[in-house]
Amino acid sequence: MRKRRFCVLAAALISLLILLLIFVLPSWRKPPEIGENIVKNPSFEKERKGKPTAWEVESWAKAPEAARHTLEEGKAFRGTKFVMIENLIANHAAFTQLIRVEENSIYKIYGWIKTENVGRDNKGANIGIEGKMDNSKDIRGSNGKWKPVELYARTGEDVISFKLMLNLGGYASLNTGKAFFDEIVVKEVENVPGGAHVVSINWEEKGRNSFQSTFSIMGYEITLPKDIWKFFLSAAFVIIAGILFFIYVRRHSTQTGRTL
Repeated sequence: MRKRRFCVLAAALISLLILLLIFVLPSWRKPPEIGENIVKNPSFEKERKGKPTAWEVESWAKAPEAARHTLEEGKAFRGTKFVMIENLIANHAAFTQLIRVEENSIYKIYGWIKTENVGRDNKGANIGIEGKMDNSKDIRGSNGKWKPVELYARTGEDVISFKLMLNLGGYASLNTGKAFFDEIVVKEVENVPGGAHVVSINWEEKGRNSFQSTFSIMGYEITLPKDIWKFFLSAAFVIIAGILFFIYVRRHSTQTGRTL
């Protein structure tokens, strides 16, 4: 009996250790220093199979011929590589990255853009935040020089991330042409300069859509983390691992002539 209790306790401790490694340790990250760029692969120098690592692509028009997202090499603003969006039809397309931030903080967002044959009637190439109509100054027409654009973001309570978007076009403002992006920066700052363009990000506006899943059961609204499936999958894994460990120890003890 004492041996059986020991095995159950050992299995439980192993399960708790696995849960600790999956959920707790990844959250023990050192907050970035003020002024540190928190964008991953900001100048697009890192690639995998011809695509910039840490970046995703989006397109409002879903037809394959609507947009092209490519990694370019040549006259970059910094380094040798940069990205290009080409809208072959009127469209809103983007490179995106989820940025982890601190609540109740201020971030400066800026980067470098150049364009080719971007229409002048609708929103051109710009940097913005998902779900926000306010973006940086947009670049249109054709120019052979890199131009800087910037905006500031103020996070509210409980806001821990936002989706950064390198856009060609915008919400309800579709455009064509080519846009090139390089050296993208998001860094925490202590204050906003006078006259600067500021976008506020509040949990009430973004949190329910970006970070959580909401559904109703018998008239009651239930809100769970968006990635709750990962918790249940991991819990099932550790339970199975604990059971297998207990079975192994029991069989091993039986084979050696001992009784649990």
